Amino acid sequence: MNAAQRMFAPVFASVLTTLAAFSPLMIWPGVSGKFMRYLPITVFAVLAASLAYALIFAPAIGSLLGRRKSQMMQRMTTKILH
Repeated sequence: MNAAQRMFAPVFASVLTTLAAFSPLMIWPGVSGKFMRYLPITVFAVLAASLAYALIFAPAIGSLLGRRKSQMMQRMTTKILH
């Protein structure tokens, strides 16, 4: 939870700057605009998935792996001491 809170502002700011750079392509007129509309849509979808991974999945996986490692270290130290 702490990792997600600490990383929220920089990750969200970088996503917003990228969205700001690609959003004018959404309103480009003409045939070329219809063709280029797929690029920002793809970028938006990839950024949404990246944001979800960076703020939800990566901290959760790190928490699980960190907990497992600390439990293994405790078991090893109790075996060594006994």
